[in-house]
Amino acid sequence: MTRRQLIAIVNQNCKFTNKEGVEYILKLLEKTIVDALIQGHTIKLNGFLKLGVKQTSSRKGKFKGKKWKSKSKLVAYAKVSPVVSTKIQEHKETDWLDTFLSYPEEIQHEFYAEVKRQIDAQKE
Repeated sequence: MTRRQLIAIVNQNCKFTNKEGVEYILKLLEKTIVDALIQGHTIKLNGFLKLGVKQTSSRKGKFKGKKWKSKSKLVAYAKVSPVVSTKIQEHKETDWLDTFLSYPEEIQHEFYAEVKRQIDAQKE
C-alpha cells in the first residue's frame, strides 16, 4: 500500500473534508515516531505493533578470502503483535476478489486504471 492509498482510505473512513488534513496528520505521526526512535524510546501500540531501536555488536568475517569487520550500530526494528499475526493467518486463505472488493471504490479505480495502463503499454 502506498502513502497515497493510505491517505485515501483514512480520509474516506474519517470523513475529513480534504486529503491534505489526513496527509498532515500522517506526516506529523511519522515525524513524531522518528523523533521518538532517535531519542531511544520504544513505541508500543498494544494489539498492533512495537517499534524500537537496538544496538548491534561488531562482527568479523571473511568474504572471498578478504577479512572484514563491521562496526556496531543502531538498528530500527518492528515487531508485529500476535493479534495482527493471527488475523493475517486467518485471512490468508481469503479469496483475493473479496479482499479487493472490501477496498474503497477510489482504490479499486486506481488499481483498475494502473492495470489498464500496463496492458496498454505491453500492446505498444
